[in-house]
Amino acid sequence: MIATISKSVEFNAAEIKECKQKCGVLEKQAAALVKSSEDLKRYKRRWNLLIKGLKELADEDARKEAIELLGNIAPHLAQKLEDVVDSVHRLGKKEMENTVK
Repeated sequence: MIATISKSVEFNAAEIKECKQKCGVLEKQAAALVKSSEDLKRYKRRWNLLIKGLKELADEDARKEAIELLGNIAPHLAQKLEDVVDSVHRLGKKEMENTVK
């Protein structure tokens, strides 16, 4: 009986040791994934530009307006902006001036 319990304890100790090793490896992998995710988010934010105060028109081309505005700010880059500006969109709901509430 004592021999059986002793074997069970040894088996459980080996299992716990193995689980701790696996847990350590998984924690390192999780930390690496978190860092990678943060790096990707930082890279994505680096290329975002928020323009405030631009009037909203009914049939607007937001990309064209953004390129025009950026061309006015940096005329030396005006020729390259068509290729550089990837996508443009407004944030939030569409604003209507004369809406009845």
